[in-house]
Amino acid sequence: TPYWYEWEIGVIECLKMLYDDSIEYVIFQDPKYQSIDDVVVKKNGKTINIQVKHTDVDKNMTYSFLDKDDLLKSWAKDWQNNGIDDVVEIYIYSNMNYGTNEANGKVSFIRFIEEVLPELKKNYNFSSPEKEMENAIQWYKGHISFLGTDASKFTSMLNFKKTASLADVVSQINNIIK
Repeated sequence: TPYWYEWEIGVIECLKMLYDDSIEYVIFQDPKYQSIDDVVVKKNGKTINIQVKHTDVDKNMTYSFLDKDDLLKSWAKDWQNNGIDDVVEIYIYSNMNYGTNEANGKVSFIRFIEEVLPELKKNYNFSSPEKEMENAIQWYKGHISFLGTDASKFTSMLNFKKTASLADVVSQINNIIK
C-alpha cells in the first residue's frame, strides 16, 4: 500500500542518523502537522518535512492531482501554521511521473517542476513572456497567495522529488544497512 512507501522513506531517514550526528530525531506522522507530516526530520535545530505521494497504479502527478484536494494550499497552510520559523525544507516525494501534457493553458507539469518552480525559487517575481508558462506561474501563486510576503520563503523551500519504486527504496535500505 502507499503507507508502506512512506514508512520506507522514513526508515531511510532513520538510518541516516547512524552516520549523521546533526540529525536530532525522525518522527513518522508528526501530530504537529496535518499535511506535511509523513516524515519529519529535526536536523541542526531545524525541521525538514517530507510528504509522500506514492501510488501503486500508473498515475501521473499533475495540476489536477494537486487541485483535487487543494494539496498545494494545504501544504502552504500547514507550513504557515506550524513551521514558518523552523522548517527549512519541504519535500514532496512521489513515484508518480510528472504529467507531460499541457493542461488548461498551462505548461506541462513536468515543465512546471523543471523550469517554472526553479525560476520562482530564485526570483519569486519571475514572469514569462510565454503565455502557458505565465499561466502556470499564476496558477501556483493563486494557490499560495494567502501567504502574502511569506509566499517567496515557502517557494524557496518547496521541493518535488521523484523517487523510485518501493522495491528500489527497499534496496536502498539494504545498501545502507550493509
